[in-house]
Amino acid sequence: MLLAMAINAATESEDEPGPVKALIAGGDAFLDAMQDRGRRRILLVDAPAVLGRAMVDAIDGRHGLRTPVEGVTTAMEAKAIRELPAVPLAHLLNALF
Repeated sequence: MLLAMAINAATESEDEPGPVKALIAGGDAFLDAMQDRGRRRILLVDAPAVLGRAMVDAIDGRHGLRTPVEGVTTAMEAKAIRELPAVPLAHLLNALF
């Protein structure tokens, strides 16, 4: 939950307005947060090992995917990016990270 809060705070405090800038700021916040060795280990190594990849993906789908879906939806509504299915696009962005 702290990770999502950090990403949301970064997107809301963006000096330059615009949905694409907010998406970039959110991505930067995620990468900054993942610099923490403990967080990185828990989220990327321990959770999948203990819970299984399918369970981690299900949890991410219920919670972690909300932010990128909102971001791409906002960008599409503002005509800042081409209109595409929001959920698959958000999954693609998550996979890039």
